[in-house]
This record gives sequence, C-alpha cells and structure tokens, in this order.
Amino acid sequence: MTPDLLLLDLLIGQGVSIQVADLAGYRIPDAEIIYLTGSSKYPNGELFELSRNASWVLRKPISFNELKAMLTHFAASPSKSPSPRSKEM
Repeated sequence: MTPDLLLLDLLIGQGVSIQVADLAGYRIPDAEIIYLTGSSKYPNGELFELSRNASWVLRKPISFNELKAMLTHFAASPSKSPSPRSKEM
C-alpha cells in the first residue's frame, strides 16, 4: 500500500526533514507532504520553494482536533489533495 500523505515534523534533531520529503517525492511522487513546526524558520513561505512537494505547513502548537479535522478533510477530498501548495497555517 502506498501512502497518500506524509506528516513530518520540520525539525529532526539537528537537521530538517526536507531531505525525507525529497526522498519520498522520488519514491511516492503523488504523496502530499504536511509539515508541522514550532520553529520560526521559513516564516514567509520559503519552505514551499525548498521542498517541492510540500502541501501545507502547520504551526505548532496544533490541537489534536485541528489535526484530525485536517486529516479528515484530506481523506474526504476526491483528489486526495488538502489544498493548493501555498497554504500555511
């Protein structure tokens, strides 16, 4: 089974998960990437230029209900795409 969505924390240890998303883009090109971050890195949407398959950036803290609603919306979407690429919350 191939995933439709990857939910990644932007910061992993001392690095960022952009490389994980890039690798996933080659292995699963149709998968959407949703980043979670509490970091102030990339405050002006630069992440969308650095991560070619980023669909959303959600800022922490995010409540479980907000995250659940986002995933429910994604699952119900006929195209399996939660939004245009440029969304940042």
